[in-house]
Amino acid sequence: MSRLRSLLTAYAREVKTGTVSLERAFEMAIDLEGSELEDVVVEMLSLVRSPRWRERAIQLLIHDLGDLSYMVERYTKNDRLLKRADAIIERHVGGLARRRTAVRAVRS
Repeated sequence: MSRLRSLLTAYAREVKTGTVSLERAFEMAIDLEGSELEDVVVEMLSLVRSPRWRERAIQLLIHDLGDLSYMVERYTKNDRLLKRADAIIERHVGGLARRRTAVRAVRS
């Protein structure tokens, strides 16, 4: 959580200057998505009792990350940012696939 807090503090200061470019804003968003924030969200989702609702929430998270990746691809020429956004998506997709496999194994 300390990394997330320090990112938010630094980015808040940077935004107050009024000079944040669109590419920099995407970089900030990807930094935040790659920080402990995603761990907190996934941990909170683990409290959801219904596996169906939990899976749906994770699917929505993946969808939103896909939108971020699309916007980076569409509005910047920064391949490094696009690769970072796609890596976060892949990490979540892999986790979702592992959870689905585990649920199927329990049901069998």
